[in-house]
Parts: sequence; C-alpha cells; structure tokens
Amino acid sequence: MLYRLFLPLLMVLVLTPAMAQPGDPLGGKDTIVIENERIADVIDSEKPFLKPPYQKLEKGTTEDIRYESQSFYVETDFTPPPPEIRAVEAQDEPPVTNNLLRLGIGRYVTPLAQLYVNNGPEKDLDYGLQFTHRSAHADEIPLRRFREDYGTIQMSKIDRYLTAQGRVHLYNTQYFNYAGDDSTRIPGGETAREDSLRMGFTRFDLGGRLFSNYDPAQQWSYDAGVNLRAYGDRRYNQEIHLDLTPSGAYHLNEEVQLGLKSQLTYVRGRIDSVGQNRFFVDLSPGLTFDNGVVKVFGGLRYNYFRNSAATDSSGVFNLGPVIEARYMVQPDRFSIFAGYTVGMTHNHYYDMIYENRYLSPEVEIRPTTDKMHIYLGAQGNVSDQIDFAGRLFYRRVQDQLIYTTSDSLYFQAVYDSLMTHIGTHLEVNYDLEGNIQAGAALSINIYNTSNQDSLTARFFHAAPLRLDLYGAYIWNDALTARADLMIYGPTPMGIDGSTGEVITRGLFPDLNLSADYRITEAISVYLTINNLLNSRYQRWLNYPERRFDIMGGLTVAF
Repeated sequence: MLYRLFLPLLMVLVLTPAMAQPGDPLGGKDTIVIENERIADVIDSEKPFLKPPYQKLEKGTTEDIRYESQSFYVETDFTPPPPEIRAVEAQDEPPVTNNLLRLGIGRYVTPLAQLYVNNGPEKDLDYGLQFTHRSAHADEIPLRRFREDYGTIQMSKIDRYLTAQGRVHLYNTQYFNYAGDDSTRIPGGETAREDSLRMGFTRFDLGGRLFSNYDPAQQWSYDAGVNLRAYGDRRYNQEIHLDLTPSGAYHLNEEVQLGLKSQLTYVRGRIDSVGQNRFFVDLSPGLTFDNGVVKVFGGLRYNYFRNSAATDSSGVFNLGPVIEARYMVQPDRFSIFAGYTVGMTHNHYYDMIYENRYLSPEVEIRPTTDKMHIYLGAQGNVSDQIDFAGRLFYRRVQDQLIYTTSDSLYFQAVYDSLMTHIGTHLEVNYDLEGNIQAGAALSINIYNTSNQDSLTARFFHAAPLRLDLYGAYIWNDALTARADLMIYGPTPMGIDGSTGEVITRGLFPDLNLSADYRITEAISVYLTINNLLNSRYQRWLNYPERRFDIMGGLTVAF
C-alpha cells in the first residue's frame, strides 16, 4: 500500500514523540467557506511567536483550497534612484540565525515538535527543511486521538535570467472515525472495533518550477512547472497525479502583454476498488494592459474534464470570458477592483480527504465549475497604521461539492447541480509602530442550492456568518501577548433521517489566548490557551471538537 511505502521515509525525520492539539475550531480557518479567507495577519494561528531572524523560504503547507481568493494587484514601474557611491568602512556582519526548534506539551497532548532549518542569507541559492510532528491522546471522547507527521524540503536557485525552484513534501496521518460511543460493539472486542475505525493516509508531492526573471529588455517571459503527487490510504484508495503548467507572455511594449496560462493534468486512480483515468485541461489566453494606474486583463478560459469511471465518459467542458480590472485611485493608498470570471476546478480525492477526514471511500469524482463569478471591491490605507479591504461578489456554481452524512460515521460527497452564492467580506487592521496590533473581519454568505428536497438542501458545514477579532501587544521586544475571538453563526450540518429536518449548529464563540516571552536572543517560552470559553461545537456533524485546552513549551533559535 502507498502509505506503507512512504511511512518509513517519514519516520526518519521524526525527532521525538510529540503532540498537538486540534482545539482551534475549524483548524483556524473554515476551508469550506470559499472566497472569504481572511488575510494571514488575522488567522495565521500557527506562526511561531519567536520570529526567526532570517527565513527566506515560504512556510510549507498541506492545504489545497479549491477556491482560493486570487490577488489581482498592480505592478508599478517605479525605480528608486541609485545610492550615492562613497567609501564605507568594512564592518563584520552580525551573526544570522537560520534555524528554529519548537517543543511543547499540553493538557490533552503529547509533545509537539517543529523544526526549521535554512542554509543562510545567500541571495542566489536558498534551501531548507521544515518538519512537524504532533499527536493527541484520547480524552473524554473515545478514540479522539491522532498523530500526523509532515515535512518539506525546498530550494531556490536564482541566476541572471531565470530562477529554478524545487520542492518535496510528505504528509502522513493516522486517526479514528470517533463518532458514536463505546456502545458500538463488533465481534472481536475493543481491539477489533478500534481496527475497524482506524484510518490513515499519506500524501506525497514532488515539484519543480523554472521561470524567467523580470527584464525590461526581454520581450518574452515564461513560467513552466511540473508536479507529481501521490496518495494512498488504509482503504486501498490511491491516486497518482501528473501536472504540467506551461505559461508564457509576449510583451508588445512596456504596458501591454499577450499571455497564456495553462494546466494539463493526468490522474491514474483507484477509488472504491474501481480504476479510473482522469484528464483535465485549463487554458487561459489573454491580453494585459498595465500603466501603473490602471491594470486590465481580458481573455478567455477553457476547461475540459474526463473521467473514465463516470457514467458519461465523453467528458465535460466550459468556455467563457475573463475580465479583471483594478484602478489606483490614489497610488499606494486606495484602489478599486472588479471582475467577471469563469473556471473549472478539478476535484481530487487527494484534496477531499484532507479537508474532511471522515469521507467515505465510495466517492464520485467530478469537477466544480464557476459558471459566473462577478465581484467588486476596494482596498487601501487610511494611514501608515490602518489598512482596510472590502469585497462583494455573486457566483453561480455547477456541481458544488457538499459533504453530507451517509451514516453516523462517514460522509458522502454529493454535488449540487447549480448553487448561487452571494457574499461580502470586510476587514480592517491596525498596527501602531509594531507594538500594538488589532483587527476585525466580517464574512456574510448566502447560499441557495438548486434542490431543497434532496440531500443538498443546504450548503452543509459552511457558516453563513463569521466574525473575527484579534489583538496583540509587544512589550520591549521580549513579551508578545495575543487574543483571537472567532464567532460563527448558526450553520446547517445535515438532515435528520427520521424527520427530514435540517440539523443546525448554533452560534458559538471561540476565544484563544497566547503569550511568548523571549528569555534570550535564542530562547523563548510560550503558552497557548485554546477555546477558553469551553464552547461545545462540531466541525463535522457527529464529530465534536475538543473543548478547553492549554499548551506550553520552548522555542530555540540556532
């Protein structure tokens, strides 16, 4: 089995038995609520409080969000004047710390271990390693324990004309379907019951990218990538993905360019013992105008998908216009943007099981298509300390993926034929000289599914209302304290099989506190308190999350 092949390689990286806690509701963010993800400042709950003095590589992630909000930004032609040449006395540079080790233990957890290693401040070559182990033992909920190990090795080499990047990522987890209680018995006793509910999977990602550096003297630019992904689990489901992403542009002049973005994907998989081949094509040719004040993109987007295991194996396609524009009302201060887009997303079991760990192995794989997406928004800065952003949008989505219970333990993936989604997202952030930070974000979503009488009567597990508040204070560059309050509105969770009524999770708050104290330049201690209000909530129907939890530990930079 694939996950057994990858597990020995992963265990070589394990430094110590460890822990983690899943107490943060929805894992710090609701990955089902599309389009309205908050900025990193607001929800990045995993950022270590001890800042590594030097960290060039992006933090490795395992999340694959199907609808990630795209940033449509303006590139200016401003070039600062060269500094005056003068003699400077040579001085020794201060030592640079590139590495980070974090250990912790908590109320419901065994130790947490995180490691970050980077080669140093060389500008043309950058490589590093990140690794995390965490696990949690059972508490008042039987079998609510898990372990996960994941690591990333990545590098970047910058030449005069091009940049090469490479990445290897490995993720392994083991857990249980813990819905229900101890009264659920099967022949063979408790050991056989645990084994029947045990689940685990491995994800492997190997990728490379080669792209040209910006050079105003060159009319051609290119960006080409290749990615190999693999998935395997205890239920014998498997997927192997090959992604090719050739893209390029021809610059007609300094303000106009003609470009093409593309993705070609082949998947060989076995889902519920049924072999399948899937093909996906994404082509987006277009013309871009950018004079530093106005940026406009106009083009087409073509998608094609075919699954050999589908009832109709001839495939489906989608074609439509893409128009996006941004206007800098006041450069570096205030801008407005709008757009009309379409597009298709290739769903994978690889991604679906990561989002919902309790997914049934019997899943049909279809693409999700944005038939229409219209948005309007603005963002800017009131001053150097205050920034804001707002967005209003309307979407018509074909085959929206919805998770609904097929029994008390597992979820089935169903698709709504045509869902409409109206939403707005507002946020404001305040930063006073880096010592005091505060912010708020509000997301409101209205979902209307096409068939109110079926299992897709609602967009289950997607909160129509979410309010986030945060505040942080830094004292003397030594003590950092932070508070995060997340409030989720009433959310549909499923259908009552006996009455046919919608099961709704009520409104609940989640308050998290954290503090970090720097003892020396290299050592700090930290304390986190999750779900301080002891709220009872479920991320997925029948799966209650852990309530009040506390964890503390040590961070060492070296």
